[in-house]
Amino acid sequence: MKILARQDEFAAVHLAYLTDRILAVEGKPQIYGTQGGLDSNGVIVPRLIEDEEHVNERRKAIGLESIEEYFKAMNEMYKSKS
Repeated sequence: MKILARQDEFAAVHLAYLTDRILAVEGKPQIYGTQGGLDSNGVIVPRLIEDEEHVNERRKAIGLESIEEYFKAMNEMYKSKS
């Protein structure tokens, strides 16, 4: 899939979501911060992220918005469905 993403045959964002999902299920830090969970206040927050200081750089490189924008939107979307 990485090869296909480099050849524009597979969207890099899909690879990011799949990679993070696998890492999160395995209990490992995610790379792009696409996976979240609820904190004690019911707010959706990112699960553990590897090298969190540079996560927005990795996200931007593949066309994702900042992690702050992403989780703000996630919380707004799910709040409106409650």
